[in-house]
Formats: sequence, C-alpha cells, structure tokens
Amino acid sequence: MKNIIKKTFKFIFSRAFYLFIGLFLSVGVYSVYAAWNNTVNPNDPLTAVIWNEHVQKLIEVDSRISSLESGTVALSCMNVTCSCAPFSCLATCPSGYTVTGGGGNPNINGDLILSLPSGNGWRCGLAAGGTCYARCCRIQ
Repeated sequence: MKNIIKKTFKFIFSRAFYLFIGLFLSVGVYSVYAAWNNTVNPNDPLTAVIWNEHVQKLIEVDSRISSLESGTVALSCMNVTCSCAPFSCLATCPSGYTVTGGGGNPNINGDLILSLPSGNGWRCGLAAGGTCYARCCRIQ
C-alpha cells in the first residue's frame, strides 16, 4: 500500500509542473486577449478615458487634413481604368503613384467575381466583361 501511494504522489508531482505551465499560459493568453479586445458594447458606459482616446484620434485626423489643406503636403490622385474582356484584367498605376483602392464595374448581366489589389494596381475578375479601375495617389 505504501508503495502505491508513493508512486501516485510521484506521478502527480511529476505532472504538476506541466499543469502549472498550462494554467499560466491559459491565464496569460486570456489577459493578452482581454487587453487587445477593446471593443465597446452599446450598453458600456462612456468613461472619460474612452472619450479622451476618441477625441485624440479626431485631433490627429484633423491635423493630417489641415496639413493637406494648408499646402504643406499635396495629395494628387487619379483613376486608372481598363476594359476587361470576360474574366480578368489589371488596372495599373503609373510610375510615382501608389494604388490606394479600386474596384470593378461589370457589364449588364455580369458578375464581379474578383476585386483585389495586385502589385501596384487593381485586379478584377468580371464574368461578362466590364471596367476595372484603380485609385492611384502620390504625395507631392
């Protein structure tokens, strides 16, 4: 009987290290997720801290817009289009410009089956053909 109890305690304590590591990892992952997941629920109170964070974000955006409007930074944008035969085509931005968005406009009774950035342009998949466009911008 003494030997069985001794083996049982040895087995439990040899696994306790791994049990504690698993427990600490679980608590750590939960803590990181809780800190990262800062979504606001509709019934949550609007605290001063949350309000100030939102106001600071608006001030940063306003500052960026003001610098664009004041002429210290000029943003020049253009749309580049290409006509697509059925299936795939690529609207590519000219040299010096960077793709910032895009999309596709299918022909009548067509489907837009693909719309995504590709290199420095926008790739469209249009089942019945249509127009693919890329929005291209540069800072002057």
